[in-house]
Amino acid sequence: IAAVGYEMYCELLEQAVRRLKNEPAAVYRPVNLDLGISATIPRSYIRADRQRMEVYKRLTSCRAAEEIEVLRDDLRDAFGPPPEPVETLLALAEIRVLAGPWGIRSLVLDGPDVIFAVDDFQQVQPLFKDGPGSPRVPDPQTIHWRLPKRYLEPPTLLRALRAQLVSARPQTQPV
Repeated sequence: IAAVGYEMYCELLEQAVRRLKNEPAAVYRPVNLDLGISATIPRSYIRADRQRMEVYKRLTSCRAAEEIEVLRDDLRDAFGPPPEPVETLLALAEIRVLAGPWGIRSLVLDGPDVIFAVDDFQQVQPLFKDGPGSPRVPDPQTIHWRLPKRYLEPPTLLRALRAQLVSARPQTQPV
């Protein structure tokens, strides 16, 4: 643990247990977000640089929305209610983890469109069945989701993306 750090140790241990059980290796592919929304943990909220870095590290290691909620609760307990920039950071992380099971590789805001780069259009098609805006599909790995102008404001955009990502369960692909 001292040589590689606690998190890397846990990851290596998990891989070893999976190999012993003849289970497939868990493949995690982070989702790239480029929504023109920046968020940080202000010094006024967490003064110590090391603590702030630990929170960032913990946030990037979250793989499920439930883990982000636990982090939110831990922050509230340790430092008080999170200010708006921290809530935005948590919302971005939640969108990142909610997008992964859908096979979404990236979400990019480009003008009135949010561009989804996806592995399989059929898998994400249920996301666009209901909700605001209209999807355009220039190719099977790209979806341009055209939103009404009022949805492009950062807090509204984050709420709309979250709502779409939790609106239906992603179809699991056969192994």
